[in-house]
Amino acid sequence: MTTRLSGVLAELAQQAPSPRLPVDLWQRGRRRHRLRRLLNLTGCLLVIAATVALPWRPVPARFAEPEKVTIPRSVAEPYLWQQTFAAAPNGPALMITYTQHSLSLESTPVVIGRDRSYRVIYTKPGESLGSLSPDGRYLLGYALLDLTTGATRYQTPATAGDTWTWAVDSNTAVVRVQRDEGVITYPPDGPPSDPSRPDDVVVLDVPTGQTHTIYHGDADEMRAAFSSDSRRVAITVGRELAPKRLLVLDTADGTVRLNLALDDRQQLAGPAAWSPDDAAVLLTYDEKCGVSDVTCSGRTFHLQQVDATTGSIVDEPQRGRGGTGEIVGWRSGRPVVQQFDAQRCSIVELTDSGADVLFADGCPEVPRRMVDDAAWGGPPLEAPIWQAQSWFFIVVAAALAFATFTTARLVRGYRRRRGSRAALAL
Repeated sequence: MTTRLSGVLAELAQQAPSPRLPVDLWQRGRRRHRLRRLLNLTGCLLVIAATVALPWRPVPARFAEPEKVTIPRSVAEPYLWQQTFAAAPNGPALMITYTQHSLSLESTPVVIGRDRSYRVIYTKPGESLGSLSPDGRYLLGYALLDLTTGATRYQTPATAGDTWTWAVDSNTAVVRVQRDEGVITYPPDGPPSDPSRPDDVVVLDVPTGQTHTIYHGDADEMRAAFSSDSRRVAITVGRELAPKRLLVLDTADGTVRLNLALDDRQQLAGPAAWSPDDAAVLLTYDEKCGVSDVTCSGRTFHLQQVDATTGSIVDEPQRGRGGTGEIVGWRSGRPVVQQFDAQRCSIVELTDSGADVLFADGCPEVPRRMVDDAAWGGPPLEAPIWQAQSWFFIVVAAALAFATFTTARLVRGYRRRRGSRAALAL
């Protein structure tokens, strides 16, 4: 650059107006920088929350062999924000339990998967969840629900008040289809109508959804139990609050193999009431009062064996078992019972001299095959806190963003006050 050009540029610079800068330019730049950092942080938190909250559908795992499964000795309550089954199925099930600790403020089913995950099923008021299959894969109720995919296979011929009982192989079930209309009509010339109609007891082929009727008649408060080979089914039939009859039916054509009258203290002992060798059907006998006596307290019971061919009854030697019981499986030839005593329920293995407690924290529904073969008494199970519904992560992200913003403002204010005090000291 020549001397003359330098002089011209210097004169032009002297003649140019001075730039007008705001007095708080530096402060503005710092505020924009902080705001940009806060927005970036909030965006990252929201992206992370949205990613975690996306519905996660695990690949259906192969069924674990029952002998490799351990049943925990207790199960913790789910969190209010626990993930729902509809959003992320977690079958096959380790167990199904019920909780009052839910957003619906009602007793709510909880599916606990074999991976120890929790899923809450919010049902409509009065809706029955159905019955868990022995392999833990299906729920049979008004429809057949696949717990591994969340898909409904088909509707069943069932209505409110019906019952469902599975065979051990999980391929067959028996369903009581209620036909009662529940309405009395009064014709102008004639007696009033009878609102009760005979029920149908049907056998359901689970893979196809096909059914066939094996009994037509009154089957109020029906109980049922399949033999281990699924060729026979024991059911109780009769009117509500009246003595029942025990029928052993052929599942193929409904042929009656045994017809036995029961008194008011006897009832079928549960869905696993057949002995392991299929030679006998077990009953519970209430030692104090009738089964239909709802005012009775301090009940005790013992088991009775009914020969499936002759109908002869043999009482077990043990007496005075507390409460009432329902057989849900067998272990080494001994019955596993859900024992209801006053306000408490536990799962016990009956012995000749008493009972060994397997699960003291209530009576969850455990798949039949696990009852028979799984190990019991594993470590307590806690609900996973981060298996939550989508809104939970949004709330957490918003709370973190608010906390970050508030902390940044407090820190900035503290630094400003400290700088002001230092300036005054000078």
